[in-house]
Amino acid sequence: MRHMLCGLVLGLVLVGPAAAQTKEQVAADIVGKWSIKDTIDGKEVAGVVEFSSEKDGNKMSVKAKAGGMEVSINGTYKVLDANSVEITYERKGETKKETSKVKVTKDNLEITSPAGTVMKYTRLK
Repeated sequence: MRHMLCGLVLGLVLVGPAAAQTKEQVAADIVGKWSIKDTIDGKEVAGVVEFSSEKDGNKMSVKAKAGGMEVSINGTYKVLDANSVEITYERKGETKKETSKVKVTKDNLEITSPAGTVMKYTRLK
């Protein structure tokens, strides 16, 4: 029993708890194309969001259909920390800036808007 407990403690020390991502890991993992197909606020949503990291800055683009309307948005993003991203875009001639919660893994991206809406994306391959 004592050896099993020591092994468990050693395993937690070597591997750590579910390894939390750093800001740098989130910034690297978010880059790519992500698809969404879900019902959000009672509306069918389908589309693609792309995050890219370029010499002249981090770019973001969205092309989606929501509730029968087509939406196309281009903007920039900045990873603030391991749990949040700031997105800046123009909508109807007005610049908007939003800070959203973010969780990203190799194949999944979850963004929670300031209003609390959760959007779940899957990486396109």
